[in-house]
Formats: sequence, C-alpha cells, structure tokens
Amino acid sequence: MTYASVALLVLLPLPIAQAQTDSPRAVADSFFAATSAGRWERAAEYLDMEAFTRFLRQRVNSARAQLPPPPMTVENLMAMDSTMPRAVAEWQIDQRRRFMDARKFHDFSEEFFGITTFRALDALSPLEGAVRWLEAQDPGARMRRQLEERKCPGSDRSALPPPTVPATRVLAVVELTDSTAYALTTSDSYATRIALEDRMPPTAVLLRRRSGAWRMVPNHWLMNGRGTVFLSVQCEPAKVR
Repeated sequence: MTYASVALLVLLPLPIAQAQTDSPRAVADSFFAATSAGRWERAAEYLDMEAFTRFLRQRVNSARAQLPPPPMTVENLMAMDSTMPRAVAEWQIDQRRRFMDARKFHDFSEEFFGITTFRALDALSPLEGAVRWLEAQDPGARMRRQLEERKCPGSDRSALPPPTVPATRVLAVVELTDSTAYALTTSDSYATRIALEDRMPPTAVLLRRRSGAWRMVPNHWLMNGRGTVFLSVQCEPAKVR
C-alpha cells in the first residue's frame, strides 16, 4: 500500500498596514487615502511613531514650561504695595484674570483634537496622540470645535453638511537612500480651479524606513498638501417678531 502525503499551503492575508509598507509610494498613497476619508486610526498606523513620540514629549515639556503661575489675589497685590487702594487692586486683579482667561493656557485642541487640559495632554499615549493630532488638522474637526465654542441657540450640528476638503494626491516618490524618501504631493483642487502656471509647487513630505517598513514622518508640512481651508461659523441672528 502506498501512502501519499499531501501538503496544504495556506496563505493568510497580512494586515493592511503591514502589507502596504513595502514601498514608500504605497505608504504615502495609503496614508493620504486614510486622511481624506477621516480614518484617523488607520492613518496613524502609517506614521513614524518613534518620531511622533519625540514630538509629543517635546510638546508636553514645552506646555509644562508655559503653565500659568498661581493666580494673584487682591491681598497679595495690596501686600506688595501698601499705598494701593483696595478698589484699585480689585480692578487690576479683574483685568489680569480676563487676560489670563483669554490666553487659554489649558486648551490644546488646536493641536490635539478634544484635548483641553494639560493633564489630558500629558496622559496621551503616542498612538492616541497621533490620532488626535491628525484629526485636529481636519477642517471638519475645526468646524465642530467652532460650533461648540459658539453654542448657537437652536443649531442642529447633525444637519450640517460636511465641509468639502480637497484630497491630497501623490505625484511621485523619490528614494534618496534605502531608508529615506520624499513624496511630492499636491491638492486635487488645483487640477480644476487653478491654472497650471499659477499653481503652488508640490509639497515634499518625508518618509523613513523603520524596522523594514516605510513610515510618514510627522511634521507641520505633512498635511499641508490637502490645501488651506478657511472656516468661520456664525450664529444666525435671532428673528424679531
């Protein structure tokens, strides 16, 4: 009797982020596709987390150094100047409080979506920080933040159409070394709205190879290729009956 051995080879698909990190072009295309779709968790998978962790720690340390001093009191101010009338001290303290409130030391939501305290900023993990950092640069997120700040009476935020955001298109990728590459990106809005000779030059974004996988290096210019979108939310004037 003859026995035959049969070997079965099962090919399991790799996770998307792992399967698409073998070339800088694939990573750049996947990253900008994720940001255009508002898939911040997926986009964060393509970031150079080593570089982002350094960036986040530097931002936390910078914010810690800029924390406001303990609030001045009327009694403290009068103790510093025994000739100062109490009414004058109260006025100065009120002016100081208004100035400090306007500076919003505690609000980091312009950089990290939804982070409004230093404690929350300090508690961010690198991955969560990357997700919030990416979302904070999205025009839709800025619009939602303005709506929250305006607190327009009777407004239905769910009924507002999403803002139209030009998608980023990767024109080319240049590999300088086996661990460094640049992706040249542009906004799709330029193709139909701006004449060729009047367009801004492509934006160069940096990629690094980390542990065999290409990653996008986070910096100010990374999302710049999406175009600049200005949003202003105004409350509708109350109708006079």
